[in-house]
Amino acid sequence: MAHMTSLHDLAARCGISPVTRDDDGTERPVPEAVLTGLLEALGVAATTDDDVAASLQQLADDELRRGLPQCVTMRADASEEVAIHVREGAPHRLVIETEDGAAMPVESIGEATATTSVMVDGSPQLRQCRTAVLPERLPTGYHTLVLTDGDAEHRCPLIVAPAATADPGRRAGRDDTAHGRMWGVCADLYAIRSHRSWGVGDFGDLSDLVIAAADRGADFIRLGPIHALPIRETSVKSSKASPLGTPSPYVPSSRVAIDPIYLRIEDVPEIGHVPAAQREAIQSLGRGWGLPNAGAEPIPRAKVLGDKLAALRILYSMPPTATRRRLFSDFCRQAPESLKRWALMSAAAAHYATSRNPDAWREKMPHPRSRTAAEFFDEHRAGVEFWLWTQFLAVEQLRHVKAVAAQVGMRVGLITDIAPGISAEGGDWWAGLHSEGAQTGGQSLYLDGIERRDGAASSGDAALRPWNPQLLAADGYTAVRDMLRTAAAGAGAISIERFSSLGRQRWAVTDADEDAWAEVDLGSAAIDAVLALESERLGLDILSTTSVWEDRELRHSFADGSAPAETIAVLTPPTHAPLASYINLGDLDAAQQHKALHGDIQQLTSEERTRRQEVLKEAAELGALAPTETMVGTIDEPWPVVVGLHTYLGQLNAAYLGASLMDIVGQQALPHIPGAGESHPNWSVVLQDADSQAVLIEELDQHPGFAQIANTLSEQVSGGHKLEAAEPVAGFAADTGSTAAGELQSDAGADTAGRDRQATGSTAASTRSREEDR
Repeated sequence: MAHMTSLHDLAARCGISPVTRDDDGTERPVPEAVLTGLLEALGVAATTDDDVAASLQQLADDELRRGLPQCVTMRADASEEVAIHVREGAPHRLVIETEDGAAMPVESIGEATATTSVMVDGSPQLRQCRTAVLPERLPTGYHTLVLTDGDAEHRCPLIVAPAATADPGRRAGRDDTAHGRMWGVCADLYAIRSHRSWGVGDFGDLSDLVIAAADRGADFIRLGPIHALPIRETSVKSSKASPLGTPSPYVPSSRVAIDPIYLRIEDVPEIGHVPAAQREAIQSLGRGWGLPNAGAEPIPRAKVLGDKLAALRILYSMPPTATRRRLFSDFCRQAPESLKRWALMSAAAAHYATSRNPDAWREKMPHPRSRTAAEFFDEHRAGVEFWLWTQFLAVEQLRHVKAVAAQVGMRVGLITDIAPGISAEGGDWWAGLHSEGAQTGGQSLYLDGIERRDGAASSGDAALRPWNPQLLAADGYTAVRDMLRTAAAGAGAISIERFSSLGRQRWAVTDADEDAWAEVDLGSAAIDAVLALESERLGLDILSTTSVWEDRELRHSFADGSAPAETIAVLTPPTHAPLASYINLGDLDAAQQHKALHGDIQQLTSEERTRRQEVLKEAAELGALAPTETMVGTIDEPWPVVVGLHTYLGQLNAAYLGASLMDIVGQQALPHIPGAGESHPNWSVVLQDADSQAVLIEELDQHPGFAQIANTLSEQVSGGHKLEAAEPVAGFAADTGSTAAGELQSDAGADTAGRDRQATGSTAASTRSREEDR
């Protein structure tokens, strides 16, 4: 019992709860083996009683030696007590160094409450515990606490967030009396192509989707993650690139970089300065995608990326104008270190890779602080800057999309989605390594040997590496900040799967039993503070997306108006199956065909039928469906049910209603079959109709499903149940502090909210001027 008590204490000190709550609310103790395994993965010895005792002592001693907590977070409208540890008899002083360089002494430091001996540099030292009180009304921002203790100095990050709000992502001071309901379109950019695409949807196609959706009455486009995926290059000269592992947008290489595959080559300004022969080479690459775009074959990502990188390298080789040189220089100067490391990794992967060993760069550069990494940067600076230039272009093109959304009167514009984690061998993982041999949890910002069990990994076939809570805190949650700022480029709002999924997660040791998990707090209060601070600084809301199929309690909370206001309600299931397939159990049938279902398949099918039927019956009770349309698995005509479910969606008391573009066109093909591996083209399925014919952006305007779903949701939003509420989301404020250069700031959103729009379906109508709009 003593061992269990000590183990529970150790787990709790490391943020691991010894008690879990299942989805049905049942509490149960976490098995000892699970706690031990997770602690060991964190680099905390916990196998034996002696290990546990030693680890507890180590944590206590480290706290004494540090002098300050790993990180302090507080709200601007309240004071904050901070425990400090100073050497007995030594003079001490505590100062707040603000991010703008000011020094603010902390005057309120209490008397010693305890004195403890601890070994410091091989000698015993008496250290006193005192309580310092940080005053209220501190300026918001990312500051530093500096404790001078005799001749020693201790520093820790201090994050001061705006006053607390009801929801983590809601901007402080927002007027909640003018915000009406709205609907928008949810889409994955890779799947939405046009005749001009190079095999995959791009930012030019995104602008066209914004126009088409706005003409039908939509106020936002919720865009699936566009983070950079892992890349291999087998030849630098030919730029033959291929994705590493799964191409899932939900398992990216980096969440601080945007995938260059989405760039529209023809919209890169440098193309106007390319000599005729090289311009013809670029145009020839583009023309080669004309026929493939019209088909519904899986996207050949390797070929697409190879062609785009070849074209981009030609454009990058052109001497820039003075203006372009200055803008790019400013962008590089403002770019976070994490983005620069991604560029370094990408350049090294391109340089060192061979057909026999595409991962040779890992052997040459084991971590970003290695001597070989520094030497490579010095020798290949232009190659590294090329990858930063792709990010400069991505921000430019996203800003243009933002301007288009403002011009056509969308109240929010783009809502960019953030993936729940990173791949096991990606750029963020490499950038998080701290030293040689940093494969252990205690030395890397991302952990080995742990996988998520909170639903976040359902979007990908690979385990998602979680953050190391200790290093995340010690770094002042910079990784969270950088991730949000990248997502803010061109956005009117940011979407996270769940607010709590950032700060609280379910962890299991890799390959553990299904129920062998524990809840872990990664610093949820601090992460909420970062969300609030970034929301204020970026001038946009941070929203949470919830599927009606996924969360029964939240679904029911829409009925009584108790659901969080900053929630996007969607019909898309967690597995991302189109509704036309989902309501007939098509995703389970496909998974069985691909040998991706395990256990008692008959029982699983029965349970899923019952669970899905529950939503259909609720829709029928509200009059959105006929009772005969609720029999999951036997629906001969899925389209009327799909339309009825959108009526049901509109009846929910949610501020944001999201309709999947797949459902709008009646798609049945599955973009993703969890566990299918290479037997299914996961995340490479193009937008297509019920007859498996590709649907291009140019054809959306005339697609009957688009008009029907848009009319259904527009009627519900304008004439159905309404929230009390609030201002249009100010989604067009400048991206202050983002990775973009200041000169790229856009004022495109001024005075665009609240304008009437006609759902004409005409893309020509969307080009009207702002004055005509008014």
